[in-house]
Amino acid sequence: MTEQRAIVSGGGIGGLAAAVSLARTGWHVTVLEQAAVFWEAGAGLLVTRNGWRCLERIGAADAVIADGAVVRNLGVRDLDGGWVLQFADGPDLQAIGVHRRALHSALLECAAAQERITLLPGCRVIDAAPGQDRGAQATVVWLEDGETRVGHADLLVIADGAQSALRRTVDSAPTVSSGFSSWRAVVDDAVWPEATAQTWWGPGAEFSAQAIGGGKACWQATFRHDAGRGFGDDRSAARERFRDWPETVQDLVAATADGMLVRHDLFEVRPDAQTFVTGRAVLLGDAAHAMLPTLFQGANQALEDAVVLGHCLSRGLELGRALAEYDAQRRERTQKVAHWARAVTERGAGGGGRSIVGWMQAAGVTPGRSLKRAQRIFGWEPPTG
Repeated sequence: MTEQRAIVSGGGIGGLAAAVSLARTGWHVTVLEQAAVFWEAGAGLLVTRNGWRCLERIGAADAVIADGAVVRNLGVRDLDGGWVLQFADGPDLQAIGVHRRALHSALLECAAAQERITLLPGCRVIDAAPGQDRGAQATVVWLEDGETRVGHADLLVIADGAQSALRRTVDSAPTVSSGFSSWRAVVDDAVWPEATAQTWWGPGAEFSAQAIGGGKACWQATFRHDAGRGFGDDRSAARERFRDWPETVQDLVAATADGMLVRHDLFEVRPDAQTFVTGRAVLLGDAAHAMLPTLFQGANQALEDAVVLGHCLSRGLELGRALAEYDAQRRERTQKVAHWARAVTERGAGGGGRSIVGWMQAAGVTPGRSLKRAQRIFGWEPPTG
């Protein structure tokens, strides 16, 4: 039987998880990463229970837990301290707070341990053709050491992020500015000592914090802001933005050291993409469904994509049928999650001072209904059989 070969464009969380998932089902995988080394920037994140299950499936969960902290997601408060949505304790609402770099390192270690995976940093992909599922292979063109190189593969996984250079190979839905930006920072956990995660909603912004292990905690804020418009001093701007928020929020911002605050504009692939698959090419992670971070689902949905792709391609189906199954499973779910993330962000971070509780009551969005929707996201399990 001919060995099946895949090329993954992008060596981030989604790309590495996809490589491991495919290698574990027998594929030979080459991962092309633009950066000179495989490395992940950023701050902390939450691996919610759905993502946690994916890490277990590909053998990375123990390493991530060792470097992070198992936390309980308490829910969302308003600025007066009242609960907008309070989560009861339960296994589906547990999460792993972890530095993004630690999660990436765990996946990189898993990939490096697979004989079927070749990791190639310093490769900037500049073009691709999707091929045909029953015909020509996919073609990838990249620059490496100043030379143009061309590769062919039975499968091309496009996992090169929200600003993907290749997503047009599969679908024409654009990546657009969300109208929001975010601040993220890692601080010593003295100001956030408990193994919990929590969010506050207030005028024009939302603020979240969680433990991430190793004596550290992370906070992140999402707020309305025009893309491309910066601040003279982000730390001062953050202090000013949250000066009337609860004391814990102010303490977390104040504990942020100089040079440790990261800000970036947030982009979305609007949830009207018609397909995640064309020929032998498949979209995965932010390249497929970049979404707002309110529900902590960017990395978690990428992990789901990776596990489902590996499962679909392990069942002995003809390639076109396997990729169609991946598209059917992932596009509907991720677009629903992205839609809810946008709706929640509009009322939370984009609320403009409007009473969040009042809006929820007027819209019939009860805590019970919200909890059920959260459980549909966090309670997802990888396919079997």
